[in-house]
Amino acid sequence: MAGRKRQHDAHDDEPNSKKGKGNDDLSLILEKLTKIEKQNTEIVKSVSSVEVKIATIEQKLVAAESTSEELKQSLCEVKTEMSTSISQNSTRIDDMETKLADLTSKFSKIQSEKLVLHSEVNKLNLVLCGHPDSKDESTDKLATEIQAIIRSITKKDITIDCAFRIGNYKPNSCRQVKVKFLSLLERNFALLHRSELSHPYYLNEDLPFETRRTQAILRQKKKALLQLHPDADIKINWKQNTLSHGNILYTVVDGIISSTRNDLMDMDFLGLDQGQPNSLHSQTN
Repeated sequence: MAGRKRQHDAHDDEPNSKKGKGNDDLSLILEKLTKIEKQNTEIVKSVSSVEVKIATIEQKLVAAESTSEELKQSLCEVKTEMSTSISQNSTRIDDMETKLADLTSKFSKIQSEKLVLHSEVNKLNLVLCGHPDSKDESTDKLATEIQAIIRSITKKDITIDCAFRIGNYKPNSCRQVKVKFLSLLERNFALLHRSELSHPYYLNEDLPFETRRTQAILRQKKKALLQLHPDADIKINWKQNTLSHGNILYTVVDGIISSTRNDLMDMDFLGLDQGQPNSLHSQTN
């Protein structure tokens, strides 16, 4: 009897055990579902945040594209303006070059006319260098002294028109003397006998400054070359303002001497003072 009762109790406990186990499994499932829901919620939030960022980026891209288009348009406008400006400036430069060439031609013509006029006005003159200078000398006394020098070298009774100093008096210096003759024949005769003068006297033509500067540069170059090459054959062409040394030809333009040899140019600027040359204005070669 007692055995049957224990058996019956055992059968009653078995469903209760299974029921308790089922409740535990359900709790686990619910817990997992809760975690999953939380994860889903976080994922949804993350996705929403990413979508917001993507939207922001898209807006920025749209703004950047708009800005880029504006920049492209501005760049095109600047390029157009630059092209127009360059074209206009090129035209202006061409006009200026044409005007410059015209002015250069006119200047050269004026310089040539100036030389002709100077030669005509001063054709009766010669310039004497080396005569002692004094602050209180009179014009009459100077003319008498110069006339005596001219007569001594020409051995002829030549009467000069007048003689006067060039420039202002400076102590320990010797101003040039411009000598005016009464006739071109007597002037040329005196010039022909200038080699009779002794140092420091030199008698030269009354030339324009540019010509005298060119001749002075050529003389300086010849002197420098002779110091380097004492036996060199150096010749100066006064009509063409050139100096030849072997196969090298020197020319002077605007105070600049250039040497030409086998198409190679050697520039050598001799910075002479714009004042009246003194000892440089010596007799020709």
